[in-house]
Amino acid sequence: MSKNSLRTITIPAGIGDQLWLWSKLQNAGEKFNIRMPDGQPQRGHQVCELLPNLVSSFEYVPKLGYKKLSDGNIQNKKNEWKKINEKEFFLSANSWLESGKRIEGFLPDLPTSYTLDFATSEEDKMAVASLLSQKKHYIGIYTSAYSNARHQHYNGWGPDEWLQFCKLLYSQDQDVDFVIIGAKYDEDLAELLMAQLKASDIPFTNTIGEPLSMVVEILKRLKYFVGFPSGLSIINEMLGKDGVMFYGHKVAGLINTWADPERIKAGNIKECLFCDPARIFDWIKNDYQLFKKLL
Repeated sequence: MSKNSLRTITIPAGIGDQLWLWSKLQNAGEKFNIRMPDGQPQRGHQVCELLPNLVSSFEYVPKLGYKKLSDGNIQNKKNEWKKINEKEFFLSANSWLESGKRIEGFLPDLPTSYTLDFATSEEDKMAVASLLSQKKHYIGIYTSAYSNARHQHYNGWGPDEWLQFCKLLYSQDQDVDFVIIGAKYDEDLAELLMAQLKASDIPFTNTIGEPLSMVVEILKRLKYFVGFPSGLSIINEMLGKDGVMFYGHKVAGLINTWADPERIKAGNIKECLFCDPARIFDWIKNDYQLFKKLL
């Protein structure tokens, strides 16, 4: 099937924003040409590259802002997939989920899949197997960039809170090795944390800047993942891997709207606002019982 015979969808550029759409569109029985806003840091293409069975081509569109995409969202006018017969259109699930509505009700005539099959390479798998080769309890940490973490909309953790959290986990299990994950964009806060971990003699593995295909394989090898609100936490859940995803007040409506309801109920995924490190540690230890699971 040629590129020109396929439909073209313009979607948000964020990793998580795309993954919510793919949880529905993977059941549409189509392959698509994808267009995305060209704003930095331009990570969206990495998702497209991992979904060759769903994406035929992708491109960034200059001067396409989030508001224009949201206002033009075809789901505002046509709430079922069978009604969308346009050759080209905008599509976003963000407003639907941010209002607290469940993903199943977005384009409800399409089934919802809570997992995705990411097409990583054998080279990715081998590289990660070498990187995380010790018999350690690898726990992933995603801090985001300092400007994001301290933004008033998120009120997220800085290096001191992350260090306190890591110290609490490490005090329970000295086989823990913290895997610090993120793009080069996230390096400033991650570097601050890693310096403090080193000074505290707490083991960690630096994977900042690795391509998303490798990050997928890294997530598969983790025992647990704790992250800033981001696409990485959503990928982790779509791999069926357990973890905590923090949110800020501005996006609190997203909590428990998109993951498998059974996994939410079982505590496999914990979605909550940023809180005191000791509080979420207490939940991980006593409610989720991570350290018993690591035995």
